[in-house]
Amino acid sequence: MKAIQLLGFTSSTHEAVLAAVTSNALSPKLEQRMEKTLKARKDDNVIEIASKDKISELMKVYDISRKSMSSAQLPGEAETSVLKRLIIERSALLAVEKQ
Repeated sequence: MKAIQLLGFTSSTHEAVLAAVTSNALSPKLEQRMEKTLKARKDDNVIEIASKDKISELMKVYDISRKSMSSAQLPGEAETSVLKRLIIERSALLAVEKQ
């Protein structure tokens, strides 16, 4: 439950991301089974960070400060790229803490 709260999920959450990492492409049949089981639909746009509002919301959810963003930003790196890296880092730390 704590992990779900840490990721920012609430009863009003309408969008979430499920990532599947595999060396082979997912079969359409498996995708259909996942959608049916999760009562969800595939929408790759959910993971795009296309607005300042979404950047701010993700920073809030993952507790990422502007100072952290500035400190982690590589020369010439886009703000969205930095944010994605920091979110991945936070998620990895959560997995390690859970062990």
